[in-house]
Amino acid sequence: MEKKRGYNKKYFLLFSLAAALLCALAAGSSLYDTYRYTRERAVFLAESYGSQTRYELMNLYDDAFVLRELIEQGMLDAKGTKMAVTEKGFRNMSEIGIRRMNDVCMAFDDMDLITNVSLAMAEGPLQDGIPEKTVISYCFPYEINKSALGKNLMVQPKRDDAIRKVYQRQGELVIEGPFRRIQDNELVLTGRVAVKNPDGSPWGLVAVTLDMNPASPKYALQNIHFAALQGQKYRYHLYKIENGAKLTIAASDQAAMAMTGGMKYDIELPNASCIIEVDKAGGWIGSRIIFLNIGIAFFVWLLSIFAVKKWLENKEAHREIADREEILRQIADNINGGVLTLANDVGFCIRYANDGFLKLIGYTREELENVPSFLRAHLIYEEDTPKFQALMDGVWHLHDKIDLEMRLLHKNGHYIPVLIRGSVGTDKDGVLVMYCVIVDISEQKRIIQELELEKERYDLLVQASNEIIFDVEVLPEQITWSPLYRKIFGFEPFVKLGSDNKEPLTAAEAAENAAAIRCFMQKAIENKQSDSTELLLAYANGEQHWFRVRAKCIIKDATVVRLVGKLENIDEEMREKEKLQDISRTDQLTGVYNKAGFKTVVEPLLRDGGFGSFIFTDLDNFKTVNDTLGHQAGDKVLQEMAAKLRQFFRSEDIIGRFGGDEFYIYVPGLSPEATVQRVEALCRILHTTYDDVTVSASVGICYFPEHGQDFEKLVHLADMAAYVVKNNGKGGYHVYEPGDKI
Repeated sequence: MEKKRGYNKKYFLLFSLAAALLCALAAGSSLYDTYRYTRERAVFLAESYGSQTRYELMNLYDDAFVLRELIEQGMLDAKGTKMAVTEKGFRNMSEIGIRRMNDVCMAFDDMDLITNVSLAMAEGPLQDGIPEKTVISYCFPYEINKSALGKNLMVQPKRDDAIRKVYQRQGELVIEGPFRRIQDNELVLTGRVAVKNPDGSPWGLVAVTLDMNPASPKYALQNIHFAALQGQKYRYHLYKIENGAKLTIAASDQAAMAMTGGMKYDIELPNASCIIEVDKAGGWIGSRIIFLNIGIAFFVWLLSIFAVKKWLENKEAHREIADREEILRQIADNINGGVLTLANDVGFCIRYANDGFLKLIGYTREELENVPSFLRAHLIYEEDTPKFQALMDGVWHLHDKIDLEMRLLHKNGHYIPVLIRGSVGTDKDGVLVMYCVIVDISEQKRIIQELELEKERYDLLVQASNEIIFDVEVLPEQITWSPLYRKIFGFEPFVKLGSDNKEPLTAAEAAENAAAIRCFMQKAIENKQSDSTELLLAYANGEQHWFRVRAKCIIKDATVVRLVGKLENIDEEMREKEKLQDISRTDQLTGVYNKAGFKTVVEPLLRDGGFGSFIFTDLDNFKTVNDTLGHQAGDKVLQEMAAKLRQFFRSEDIIGRFGGDEFYIYVPGLSPEATVQRVEALCRILHTTYDDVTVSASVGICYFPEHGQDFEKLVHLADMAAYVVKNNGKGGYHVYEPGDKI
């Protein structure tokens, strides 16, 4: 009996030791997988944020190439003539150059992130194609950079070699830095491009300086959202190696600046580079993971009966980690970026295609060069061809944006869903071309299907977006906004869909915005279809701006479960519409309203009621002016008469030219007695002699609503009154009376 008990005890101990050993092996394997996953995740994050950093910086430096083009095309004054400082702080520009520069500055999407734009002119004799001096002549913004005006960059400490490199690499972007600026010790990154005179000699340099200080409001990398790394419990260090030491550009904390062993990614820039290093805060394996595995091992050692169950649970957790790791790896491996340059030619000629695009469609460069036309190459899925054709058939304008989702055909016959983004620019010959970046979104499409619109993914997309994105969960009526809403509008976004669940809003503007956007969202959900509209929304400072709101319904089982969309500023588009409308309403010779414009403005005033006077002015002897002095003199007379009318009448009075020498004026809120007094003075003012030809005015008057309420009738009655004056000898006025005839 004793022997049996000993045997059983020994067996139990052996079993327990075996179970503990198995648990230790499983725990060790789990810890190793966690360690490997964490490091691979750090590599992925370093590459992702490094690529974003390079993209953001190169996007900002596009401005340098625009300015170079302006100079080489003669849109900026290259003579160095001193002129007054404009409101944007530029010097030495012609009036045309100033207007063009202002337009360009307004068009730059990232102009608010640029610390300094400067132009430096070449002076003195050349040696090996390099001028003796390069003197700063222009700067923006002026007030904070005016101390740099007149400085010769060729004699600045540690700058002459950098400037020589720019001239040697004519036409290329040359980046210097990051370095500490001499005048204020600020950490900056400068990109320079050389500019040539028409004869090929160096004109000078265009320089764009970016602030690399994270504490600055003009921090060039503020759109990268490094803070998201800390939310994932990773720390980062963005730096440059200078004189064997690390020059910090951005870091999550002091510990990150001193880290060793993190995952590194080299950010290659034109003639410069920097490094981003990422590692897991608190070590590659967290203490919680270690404690969990030890606890499992101890529990299995005590209760061997649960060993299999715990082992299976551990294997299941391991499998889940491996599956998620594989998904992340697939996403990373299949993000193939294509870059295209398309010219508006027959079939839309492919000017340039990078290797990423060739890999995406499965063709060799030789095969693509044999069929350079985008459409003739049959690269677009047949159902999407009309969508692409409509984009290409539209009128192209400089700086137009492209945002299009479509499908491309691979060489083997399958289609690839892609996102095409880009803008319209000009080539070296000034021809409009379309620069496109094509991203394979196959994996994103698959993930959206497989995960059934998982909430965490939507939240991640909303928070990481550089657009004003919204994500509406219909059932809980919860709205998530991208951080850009707060930045643009200046107040917190509303987060509830239902009007009976309104959260307190701090400003009337915020409440008005919320009401308008809520109405649009609820309409889209009720109709169960994607929609868009234009809304006039207010900023916190009271300014009002036009936005286009787009939304897409996500439907499951015939029910809208989610609504996603974005807000896009369309101020420029609306200003162009208003400008075209004003042009269509204006008489081009005199600058007053034409007949259609006059009617458009006056009719609403008539509908609103009140009272006023219609005044018709017909110039006397105007035909004699045309016949004796010529039509140019006649045009000049009309312009002078229009100028006198604008000067004589009030700002609220409406003046229109119906054609020839006929002018109509509507004077709201003026009594009949006051109207007669003003017309008497008007007749004296319009009485003028041109080279022995006397020009006067026959003026007809009628009153609203006494004589009529219809626009056409009032115009006709004023016309009849004027012809009474014509028939009685011209040069006077007459108030309409019943019985007057033409």
